[in-house]
Amino acid sequence: MLGLPCFINSDCASNQCADPDSDGQKTCVKGPGDPCTQLIECYNKKCQNGLCAP
Repeated sequence: MLGLPCFINSDCASNQCADPDSDGQKTCVKGPGDPCTQLIECYNKKCQNGLCAP
């Protein structure tokens, strides 16, 4: 589930585990092509035109 703590990608339904806000704790985030409104929602911190960029 998005926003939950994780250690590896397979811990997340989105298969994306990252620390986009650089707080030292990884969480489940969105992957390329998923809808977003904030940079920290996306695995690579890239939200463009409402979608996480590849």
